[in-house]
Amino acid sequence: MGGLGKTTLVRQVYKKDEIKQNFNCFAWISVSQSYNIEHLLREILKQLQAKEKDIPHQVATTDVASLVHTLTNFLQDKRYLIVLDDMWSRDAWKLLNHALGISNKGSRIIITTRNEDVSSLADDKHCIQLKMLGKEEGWDLFCKKAFPRIEGKTCPQSLICWAEKIVGKCEGLPLAIVAIGSLLSHKKLYENEWKSFYNQLDWQIVNNPELNSVMNVLDISINSLSGNLKNCFLYCGIFPEDFQIRRNYLIRLWIAEGFVQERGPSITMEEVGNEYLNEIAQRSLLQVV
Repeated sequence: MGGLGKTTLVRQVYKKDEIKQNFNCFAWISVSQSYNIEHLLREILKQLQAKEKDIPHQVATTDVASLVHTLTNFLQDKRYLIVLDDMWSRDAWKLLNHALGISNKGSRIIITTRNEDVSSLADDKHCIQLKMLGKEEGWDLFCKKAFPRIEGKTCPQSLICWAEKIVGKCEGLPLAIVAIGSLLSHKKLYENEWKSFYNQLDWQIVNNPELNSVMNVLDISINSLSGNLKNCFLYCGIFPEDFQIRRNYLIRLWIAEGFVQERGPSITMEEVGNEYLNEIAQRSLLQVV
């Protein structure tokens, strides 16, 4: 899901000199939902062009076919490292895969995605699925961000109760822990202030501009859903927090509400609903247990 630290992890690898010295050229491309294939190809060439003299400089006026030809020719004898960050659709890969070619020089392409369908582009042994932070890891990260000026970056005894509750609300999501911890680093170390912040935490996440990054990441995942899938996902909000929802029961509720569309006599409404559920889970919006 969004906010797990996929981009952060890859960036830590990408920027290391001891990694880059193993490659002739490298590029970092943010794909996003509303990608434009011409723009992606031009951006790859521009980043490579900054380091190489033998790429034509007129890439801004070149069509897709010429861009693919230029990129393929340039990379065919190179060992390259290219990151395709935040890819939402397998469609984006079809032309990029043709343009990047098949290298036997030890090149590497790294893709980050919150969509399980996109991650299947990689071999199983080359796919890394990040998990939520454990309780201890989440607490250590929070303390580093919330108490940077305290020796040892440890939580004062008087605040431990409320700090633990705040970290618990983050449920191991690194983005939320970092954003909330950084915000609290500016607060006085008074128990009443921290208690008040915890009691209005839901309001803070929605309304505090310093926590916009948390809402934006989650909003993107929800807004990318089609109308039917969005209704089905939002309907899950009628269940209590941390409630384990039975799959068949939920699908029948969706059907009763009219969220599931008929697709003809050869497929049942339950089968369509099951496809909806799988797609929402593959987008990391529901946790499968």
